[in-house]
Amino acid sequence: MQFVRSTLLDALIAIREIPRVCLHSLNITGQCGRIKLHFGLTKQQLHSKESVCIGPNFNQLNKCKTLIRSWLLYREMGSGKARFYDTVRKTLHYKEHPSLEGTRFLGSTFGWVVMSNSVSLQQRNHHQTFLFNPFTLQRDELPSLIIGNPQYPRTVVRYGVLTGNPREDNTYVCLLIDDFRIYDFMDVMNHPRLHIYYVAKRNGNWSQHWLATSFPALNNLPIHGSTIESISPCADKISFIIRGHSFDFTFQSHDWSVRETQENDPIEWNPFHGQPFHQIKHRLQISPQIPTTLAIIGTKTGRQRVKNRTWEDGNPSVSYIEGVWVEVRA
Repeated sequence: MQFVRSTLLDALIAIREIPRVCLHSLNITGQCGRIKLHFGLTKQQLHSKESVCIGPNFNQLNKCKTLIRSWLLYREMGSGKARFYDTVRKTLHYKEHPSLEGTRFLGSTFGWVVMSNSVSLQQRNHHQTFLFNPFTLQRDELPSLIIGNPQYPRTVVRYGVLTGNPREDNTYVCLLIDDFRIYDFMDVMNHPRLHIYYVAKRNGNWSQHWLATSFPALNNLPIHGSTIESISPCADKISFIIRGHSFDFTFQSHDWSVRETQENDPIEWNPFHGQPFHQIKHRLQISPQIPTTLAIIGTKTGRQRVKNRTWEDGNPSVSYIEGVWVEVRA
């Protein structure tokens, strides 16, 4: 009996790592002191391109925690049809959902994607964003952000992340926004400055008031969104790697600290390391004939950090594909 309890515990721990949409078809039975696991799916369902998630090798299910990494969610910019690339089994899964149509990825943490209601990168002072879970298909609207500062009348949202589980209080949503200042009625177009706008969840609801802070300058040069290599949020602060430096902002004290980063990131994970773009396109089933820009937003999990990366064919792009790494969470 001790063996059965121990094996069952290992299996249940592994199951926690499987997206919730799979759990309805999971069955556990004990036979002669051994645990048998199966998903109740037919062979056709297991290989269906419409399947959102497919369980790992059944014989290695108790190793699921070490197998599962982040999955790549990507699509043609603004399309309602997206693909999920599973880096462990190197398989693609297809999904279509209204929340994807006409929207833009801003970033992902804790299995949720922060999204903008618009694909437009036009400068504006009003932004509407929301959270979307591609595994459970849940959508959570965020409060509107209206920037009333007359000095920054036009802004662009570059990235968005969560600092924790959006179902729990004291979680922050952070939007990274470039502003375009006006001096004497002239736009300073080539020198945008980056800000963080953040809002907290209190008593089960998102606050309606966004707070803001500006990135400190580095070597007297302003920081802007295109220079960000990675974003690493946690419960009480958020960190950024920019130009070989780590920028840390603490929510409670509202303080910034800046330091040089170590040369090698011990937890960096690059699933496409060393691969030329044509191989990446082949793996993701992107047409090799169409000149393409592929822009992927990284993520930070408890085990790995994936940096933001962009690939181009070298010719003027006809297709713009955006992607975001999404941590697989139950």
